Amino acid sequence: MKSGLTWLVIVLLICASASVALGSQKQWECTFTLCGPSFWCDGAQFGVQPGASDGYDPTLERTKGCMPEVCLFWDRPDWPGGGTMYSADWRAPIPQNTSKTWCQLIGNGSPGTFTLTWVFGTSDWLPPENYRFTLYRVGNLTYCSRGIPFDMRTTSGVSWYSDGLAECLYVVVTSFDPPTCSFTITPNPAECPGVVDLDASDSSGTPPLSFAWDLDQDGLFDDAAGVTVTGVNLGPPGTYNLGLQVTDGLGQTATCYLPAQVVDTLPPDWFS
Repeated sequence: MKSGLTWLVIVLLICASASVALGSQKQWECTFTLCGPSFWCDGAQFGVQPGASDGYDPTLERTKGCMPEVCLFWDRPDWPGGGTMYSADWRAPIPQNTSKTWCQLIGNGSPGTFTLTWVFGTSDWLPPENYRFTLYRVGNLTYCSRGIPFDMRTTSGVSWYSDGLAECLYVVVTSFDPPTCSFTITPNPAECPGVVDLDASDSSGTPPLSFAWDLDQDGLFDDAAGVTVTGVNLGPPGTYNLGLQVTDGLGQTATCYLPAQVVDTLPPDWFS
């Protein structure tokens, strides 16, 4: 490090979980920017790229220099140079329902306020909707197992005052399965006037789940809400195509439809 300057060093260690089956994403990125007390800023990236592994990829991982007073870089002890600064850390796709962790160790040479911000990629480099990004600020410690969480989807930065001691930040990226949509109609068929109960308990997804129903066949899910709906009066004999939209805690949606039959009178053997 250069003498006479205030340096802020971010060391990012890797703690990747085991994989089972690849997810559907091919590439995405997130860019960090760190600004120090004198408003000098530096950046680093992380994400998924085709051809990348969870280890060192000589065609993708590049060394870098630093801005005056502030330095933001990835450091992998198992990569060439052990302690060499890298501008980005690319990984292989994250399997569904597993996570990978990018750990950051921060050290600064003098007191001051520091701000870390992040921006996700756009277009083809936008992370999948079923990804949750959580930034953990541990404090003046050098491990990545707990800390104050920040939802990177709903916030875009975090600031702190440093007294010159080391501070640890790390990011956990989790890939969740999209929600599933399923419901039952009871009874089906139903005798006129066609009063039925609906139950979507078999739907699944990342909690909390919300349920919206299309009961008038207009394509809009604005007729009822909740996992169950009772006493729905369908009307005269005919076929009614009922719809459900399930939204999970990540904002992902799934829709499904089922036909409900209304008849004048059920045959006697229906109840046998």
